[in-house]
Amino acid sequence: MDIEWDKIREFIKNKDNAAIAEAKMKVLDFMEKQADSLMKNGGSLQGITASTFQYNELQLNKNKSDLILKFKLELLHSFMQRHRMSIYRDLSSIKNGDAIIIKHKRQIFAYDVVDIAYPNVSIRLVKFIKGDTPTGIKTIKISEQNFILGIRLDKDILNINSKSFFFFYNKT
Repeated sequence: MDIEWDKIREFIKNKDNAAIAEAKMKVLDFMEKQADSLMKNGGSLQGITASTFQYNELQLNKNKSDLILKFKLELLHSFMQRHRMSIYRDLSSIKNGDAIIIKHKRQIFAYDVVDIAYPNVSIRLVKFIKGDTPTGIKTIKISEQNFILGIRLDKDILNINSKSFFFFYNKT
């Protein structure tokens, strides 16, 4: 499914609530199908959500008035609510099984948390492609300087690995 972001932008500009609601349903359905596919291939729901959330947030910080980025953020919140996920920015909230976004060597990465013994966190890059094997577990010291956000599943669900993928990947 190709999402017609330009049409959605027009719906938002024209305040066409019926069309906006329909677009939300279609995009959320697309997100569900994509998440199911990624999970079948070894990805984690919290990993793709954390990666997407951080990417969208970075873009929104560059252009705070972008209607589509705001729309995508709203969709991510709806998706997270649907799957009982929560976001946190307090590094003391990190638990095993979470996906976290951290700065590492001047880059931003999504990691699955394997074990936590604060301030040390054992992490593994998240993966999204079958056969894509994470480079192993490493332990880092987590701090306010390198921690950006975490995503937690608030219900019991299979804890599967994951890497960097975005729901809203542009083909350009």
